[in-house]
Amino acid sequence: MKRTLAQKKLAAVLIVSFLLIIQSPGFGAGIEFFLSCEAENDLYRFLKQNGIPCSRFDASAKAIEMAPTGAPVLILADGYPRSPTQITPSLLTRARQKNLRLYVEYPASLPGLPGGQPKRTHWERAVITSERFGTRLEPLRIVGVQDCHYIPFDADKPWIVIAKVAGFDRAVYGVPTSAQPLLFEEAGGLLVATTKLSQFVTGR
Repeated sequence: MKRTLAQKKLAAVLIVSFLLIIQSPGFGAGIEFFLSCEAENDLYRFLKQNGIPCSRFDASAKAIEMAPTGAPVLILADGYPRSPTQITPSLLTRARQKNLRLYVEYPASLPGLPGGQPKRTHWERAVITSERFGTRLEPLRIVGVQDCHYIPFDADKPWIVIAKVAGFDRAVYGVPTSAQPLLFEEAGGLLVATTKLSQFVTGR
């Protein structure tokens, strides 16, 4: 299927965003990523095609067990949008015992942090709200997320939010208080996407 310029631009933005998110100052160039996802996941295919070391597992528990201490583990939303990702307290405890850098997509809830019922965007757009992305994606930059389904969570300082905003490339009047987190960080090296960011090619 022929892709529009806007779709190609969005895919490029999301690739850059994701690589910035999952990197950490302590990670070297040869770090291996451990993923729980389907073989056709866009992010997994991107890593493989670009020669980035990674191992894929069907079960999240297996990915966590196989990952060495301190490694990045990505639990991606295979059931999106119908079935939110299930994260049990024991799974999160094991990840913290191994000091893993854990990224979770579209979780139904998290221990001590309940999620709401899944919602679907209509006029809302994604807005960068953190300086962590640098000048490429500075705060108030708008990123389109067509047909986005997300789980409502409470987060103090989200990196990206979903909200109705005015503007073309930037939210010219800022972000409303009704904005919902789209990407946020929790204590213990846990990064949470309330939607599925890893389908930046086939899903956009």
